[in-house]
Amino acid sequence: MKTKIRNSFSSGYLNLEKKLPLEKFIPAAFVVFLLCIFILSIITYKNIERYRKDIEWISRTNEVIKKLDDVYINSILFPLINRGYAITGDKLFLLRYDSLKNTTKKEIDKLSILTQDNPDYKEKLRSLDSLAAENIKVNEIKDLSSTQEQIDITNKGRVIIREINNIITEIKLRETDLLNERKNSAERVNNSILMFIIITSLFSFMVIGMSLFISQRLIRNKSNAEGLLLKSYEELEERVEERTFELKDSNEKLTEEIKVRKKTEETLRESEQRFRMMADSAPVLIWISGKDKLCNYFNKVWLEFTGRKLEQELGIGWAEGVHKEDLQKCLDTYTTSFDSRITFEMEYRLRNAQGELRWVLDKGIPRFEGNEFVGYIGSCIDINERKKSERFLKLQYEVSKTLAESKTIKEASQNLLKNICMGIDWNFGILWLADDKNEYIKADSYWSENEIDIEEYSGFYDVNKEFTRGMGFPGLIFKEGKSRWTTDIIGDKDYIRKETAFEMGWNSGLGIPITNGKDVIAVIECFNKKSIEEKQDLIDVLESAARQIGNFIERKKAEENLRISNLELEDKVKKRTSELAAALSKLINESEEKEQIQSKIKLFAHAIRSIKDCVYITDLDNHTLFINQAFENTYGYKEKEIIGKEIPIMSNDQISATLKAISKNKTLRDGWRGELITERKKRNWLPYLPFNIINQK
Repeated sequence: MKTKIRNSFSSGYLNLEKKLPLEKFIPAAFVVFLLCIFILSIITYKNIERYRKDIEWISRTNEVIKKLDDVYINSILFPLINRGYAITGDKLFLLRYDSLKNTTKKEIDKLSILTQDNPDYKEKLRSLDSLAAENIKVNEIKDLSSTQEQIDITNKGRVIIREINNIITEIKLRETDLLNERKNSAERVNNSILMFIIITSLFSFMVIGMSLFISQRLIRNKSNAEGLLLKSYEELEERVEERTFELKDSNEKLTEEIKVRKKTEETLRESEQRFRMMADSAPVLIWISGKDKLCNYFNKVWLEFTGRKLEQELGIGWAEGVHKEDLQKCLDTYTTSFDSRITFEMEYRLRNAQGELRWVLDKGIPRFEGNEFVGYIGSCIDINERKKSERFLKLQYEVSKTLAESKTIKEASQNLLKNICMGIDWNFGILWLADDKNEYIKADSYWSENEIDIEEYSGFYDVNKEFTRGMGFPGLIFKEGKSRWTTDIIGDKDYIRKETAFEMGWNSGLGIPITNGKDVIAVIECFNKKSIEEKQDLIDVLESAARQIGNFIERKKAEENLRISNLELEDKVKKRTSELAAALSKLINESEEKEQIQSKIKLFAHAIRSIKDCVYITDLDNHTLFINQAFENTYGYKEKEIIGKEIPIMSNDQISATLKAISKNKTLRDGWRGELITERKKRNWLPYLPFNIINQK
């Protein structure tokens, strides 16, 4: 091949030198060179213009596809904003709705401008504009009156979004085909430009080289020039061989890479099948979302738990089963974690296939393919029993705390009703207390999540009504001492306040007896506007709390009775103290009078002792109390000998019994005076002596 190239070049060069004299070759070569450059330049310019237009069309096609994606995303956001407003009532959703509405209109107008040179799109864009307007109208933010209306709007919105997606998909497919055609055309034009540039460069190089060679006669001999040219060709051939080898090696590597990629794809398909099988068999709820934050997979356990189809859960359909009180916090946690690419964990209530709200623990972690973020994967476990236990423990704690902090039954009753009703998530509560004789119960306290309900209840029913044993719902509990639960108050024959329950909107009723260990002393009655089936574990917890309340009431009653007894005792003590004080005062006065009398008596006794007349003093039984010194000297008796004894001088035989009686009687009246014959201690008779007996009162 080298010899062939060399020979052909040599013969051509010699023939050219023979035909064209060197003096005439330079102008002709220059003219030919300019002419070729001009022609190649025109061709290159046209190709460049064509390449620029192709690039412009490619850019416009990409812009059209981007606008179509924006319109589709905006169509999906309208029902989300509508649902967010319906759930939270936040006015911020109104601003987002108006902004999104204007943005959607602008995007469709831009699409019309970008595709105005394509008449095939006019009808499709007109339909797209109409569907977008209808979607905006359907999802217009307003207060919905019923769940069925919400469902109808959601279904209608899904149909509109599906039609919008179909139109956008058709346009995108057409634009994708055009994009591929324009890319291929641009590549062909680019290759042509490169080829013309290379040819122009080579041609210029050859003409200039030959012109310089001829004009300056620098090439002294043909063999050196041929040798240099052959050397250049050899280098070129070597480069071609090297490039060919490189291309062959690259082709082999590409073939091997294609095989590896096919094998990898097969492995991935098998892995995906194994993953789905494993996910469907796992005893947890599993979900997967993409880079657009929308969920694109839910395992079989999730679908069985919610009782919904996969199509209903995809995107943000899963949010329909989340409790409205937990939804906003759930979405905020998910969105914040998604934007930060961090693991998150949250608890919320999710509606199951039976319509019951169950607490679940949801954990999500970001997914990466290599270094590229591709979304999230998460799992949920049912923690309803744990939350129930926590709620029951909290209820018992709140009841115990209220009982510990309350000083009176009245102070505790209102908080106890609040603790119990909020702890079990019921709407209304009444505490019935028994009278002192435990013959009837009467409403003592009320609690409601809305204070207006208490006023309405007071208007519908006599709050002073007393229930005897066996009378009505609370009366039966008061009589039997057993808890009662009804799921249909209106249909319960034992419930006598049906009109009140109907006006209040109550459906379920619950009554718990409060005992002191022997008798029912109170009843707690709770009501709920929902129809709730009986739950024995809830009754057990409330009965446990009721026992604590019963002990508290009994203790407070005992304390009250003790307080009353203490007050009565204090009154008695005060009264007795007052009586004792009066008696003491009287005693002191009497003591003072006695001291005065005793002083007088002492003075009188001293005087009597000093006189020379015989004086003696006796009591009513004639027992001697006192004799003076003159008496001792006259009769010979010492005071200690006759004190307490009958006076000897009145017991002699000379004094008759009649005289004794007369003298005693007169003495008791006003005193007696007379003459008696008396005797001394040694029987020495004394003559008649005048004798006065004085009655001292």
